[in-house]
Order: sequence, then C-alpha cells, then structure tokens
Amino acid sequence: MTRSFDRGIAPPDALNTDIENKEAPKPLDISALVFSQDDERPLRNEGERGYVKEIAAMFHGQEVSLLAKKTNSVLANGEEREKNMLCKVMFPQGYVELDFYFFHAPSGHITVSGYIEKKSTDAGVSLPKHVGLDVYRQGLAYIERFARSKKTVVTHKVEAVPSYGLSIEKWLTIFEPLLVEYGYTRSDKQSFVWEKTYRPV
Repeated sequence: MTRSFDRGIAPPDALNTDIENKEAPKPLDISALVFSQDDERPLRNEGERGYVKEIAAMFHGQEVSLLAKKTNSVLANGEEREKNMLCKVMFPQGYVELDFYFFHAPSGHITVSGYIEKKSTDAGVSLPKHVGLDVYRQGLAYIERFARSKKTVVTHKVEAVPSYGLSIEKWLTIFEPLLVEYGYTRSDKQSFVWEKTYRPV
C-alpha cells in the first residue's frame, strides 16, 4: 500500500530540512544597525519620523532580543536628522537599555549624549557579568560608524552620573578604562565629563 500525505502537510523529511535550515541568531552588533523604510512606524508628533527594528541575537552565551527605536526630525525640505536612538537588549532575566540623543548644530557638527541602564527583572537571577559595559562598548562603536557614514564631525560627551546602585568610585572603576581605551579625555581630574570627537575617515 502506498502511503500518501495531505497536500497541506509536508512529509517528515521536508519538515526536518526546514528545521535544520533555520538560521541561527547572529552575534549582537549594535554598531551594524541599519534602518529601512520597512522599519518605519507612525509617530504622534508632526515633523518626526520613527523607525523600529527587533532582532534575535546571541550575546554572552544567551539568545537575546534587541529592540531598536530611532526617531528622526524631518526638516521642511524633507531631510531627516537623527534625534534619538534607543537600544534595549532583552534577556529572559532582565535587560540593558542604551539611549543616545543627537544635537545638530547649524555648522553640521553633531553632539551626542545618552545614558545606559541595566536591570534584572527576576530577583533570583542576575544578568551576566559585564553585560552593561559590553553593550556600552557596542554603543561607542555605533557612534564611530555613524560619524563615518554621515561624513561629519560627531562629539560624544559622557558624564559620570552615579545611579542604579553605583557610587562614583564604582562608576569610574567600570567605565573609565573603556573610555580611555577609546580615546576619551577629560579636562582635569576634578571633572567627571569625558569627551571624544569622532571624525569621518
């Protein structure tokens, strides 16, 4: 007797092939984020345009979801200028949120500021060690790539703001080595503001 399958159901071999060919999530890379027209979402505010992208990725040995939201200001001539970019890396047990704000000077010079927040939503399970720092590292790479792609000068200012349980001493221990590694400087030891100007290559 010949065995047959309903046309709407794939044979077992075909089902297995689909499972095997399912693309595994790629490593998280915030610096490579690119938004397209397909990502556009309506906003309430006139003169603004929003974009949303959600991506599955691997990070610190776990599958995470990256939710990226970008808001652009729309000028009278239709030109778009970056206003805000938020990235939320969501783990099963919490999240890391990175938020950048872009300020455009008439000269074309762009200044960027922002903040990072790490939060565990499961009281019994903490987020991986150094995960906040590694997300921030990717954020710095995003700003560098942004300056190159826009072919303009971008200054990023970072202010040490103790919060979320971090003292100023702990903040310095965690973030200052990374800022020094990326070439950020501060005017004097009494200042808690670091700055770096990225120039297009």
